Parts: sequence; C-alpha cells; structure tokens
Amino acid sequence: MTKIITIFAVCFILALGVAHAESANPPSEYTIPSKYGAQKASGYKAEQEGRPLVVNLHTWDYDYTQQNPLGYLAFDKGFNYIHPDFQGKSNHPDACLSDKVITNIDEAIDWALENWKADPEKIYLVGFSGGAYTALGYYFKGKHKLAGTFAWAPISDLERWFYESLYRRNQYAKDILECTSGSDEILEEEMKRRSPLYMEYRENGPLKLYAGSDDGMDGNSVPISHSLEFYNKIVAQEHRIPDETLRSLLVRGVPKTGKMMGNRDIFYEAIAPNAQILIYHGGHEFFPDIALRDLIETSGEP
Repeated sequence: MTKIITIFAVCFILALGVAHAESANPPSEYTIPSKYGAQKASGYKAEQEGRPLVVNLHTWDYDYTQQNPLGYLAFDKGFNYIHPDFQGKSNHPDACLSDKVITNIDEAIDWALENWKADPEKIYLVGFSGGAYTALGYYFKGKHKLAGTFAWAPISDLERWFYESLYRRNQYAKDILECTSGSDEILEEEMKRRSPLYMEYRENGPLKLYAGSDDGMDGNSVPISHSLEFYNKIVAQEHRIPDETLRSLLVRGVPKTGKMMGNRDIFYEAIAPNAQILIYHGGHEFFPDIALRDLIETSGEP
C-alpha cells in the first residue's frame, strides 16, 4: 500500500502542475514526551505562530518515517505539519486503534500546540488507508476538537477486513491477528472493538471520505464498502445512501456524474450536514494535491 502513495501522488502532482514537491527539504525529526515513553514524529514547523496544524497519520504497515508529499505542500502554504509514530506499524497489540494510539496522537497535537504555537481552532487530520482507519477512530475518541478530518480509502470494519484479507491471502489478516489476539486465535469481538464502524458516534467537526471505485478489486486493498457503510452510519436517515445506489456502487454499476476530481471522473458524491463522501474512478490511492486543496478551503487560509 505504501508504494501507491509515491507513484500516484507524483503522477498526480505533475498532472495538476504543482511543481517541485519532489525537491522539497526533508522534514525535521522530533521526540515527543509520552506517558508510554518518548514518541517519534517528523514534520515541518510553520514560519509564523498561530498557523493551522495538519496531523497526517501513517499507513497500516509504516511508521513516522513514511514519506508523503503532503508535508512539503502543506508547509509551503504556511501550515504546521506533524507526522506522529503512534505505536508504529499495525502488527502488534499496542497498534490498531489501541488506547495508546489515541493517547499518542493526543500527545503529538498537544506538543505541536505548545511548541509551535499552532492554532488550536484549526487542527486538521488527514489519513490514507490504515492512516484513514486511525483518523476515523481518533475522530470519535481523541480529546481534541477537529476543524476537519479527511479519510482516504479507510478501513472501518476490522473484522470484515480480516476475512477479506484472508480471502486475498495477503499479510493484513496476520497483522490483524497480531493486533487483536497476538496469536492465531480469531477474536471477533476485539476486532469490532477496534473498528470505527462500531464505535459510539460523536460529531467532531467536518468529515470527508474518499474512495476509489475499483478499490477492493483487482488486487486493491480496501473495498469501498468500508467508506460507504461508515458514511451511512454517521449521517441522519434522510442523508443516507440508498440501498439500490449502494449495490450499484459496489459492482461499479453507476454512470459518471460528469464532474471531475483533478483528472479523475467522479461516480458519486453525497453531502450531509456532518459528513461528505466522494467516489472517484480509481483504486487504492491518495492524492496530496486534493488533500491540500481541502485544507486550504476548509481552513479559509489564502
């Protein structure tokens, strides 16, 4: 999953004309105090105080050292940007939306607010794949009020993703067992406890979900059902995606809307007072340019 960030992000940056992201200065490395021992993070401090804070969450099988062009793009626009470790790779009990993960993210935000004098009213959470899974969990459980959460190709149901991964014979089924039981024992209730889909809902600022129409198919990792069902869970009945539309989206049986996201066709869009979802023509992908656009529009920053 991690290679897709680089390959598709760079292609999309070039397609939209965002120059020089590949020649950015590397992020600085920081050590953040934690009740569980020091936590590592990488990031960029804004040149001015009182600027927004972007919290980018690493993917499932990576840690804070994962490279992402969003960091430089956000810094170039004057945002603070932090990429915390929050227990590293998702293959042990302290990962996978454990209490330690939530606390680590809280601590990283606390540290950036204090040391960088970031704006506490403009905290933005961005995640792709396993990072989006963590973003949805933090949305419900974190202590900080968020000004925007952007989840790309999120995993929302760990139990279902376990069986989906088992069917695909990839590493993620084993990782989930390592997170939830530390053995070969299948603890479905523990998988549900660590799944955003089953967490108690609380509204925590604007939330936007992105998913590629072909994700979960042809070797892609996370079926779009994870995004669709999560959206329907958190919006009011009158804003839910109709069952017929859900079925059509799952089998790619919908026409193009005529709208575009960059150079990608949009197949479906829904907007509720508390959330949005956008299904575009693509696979398991994250586009830093679109993420940056969302940050600029949501924050109202020039």
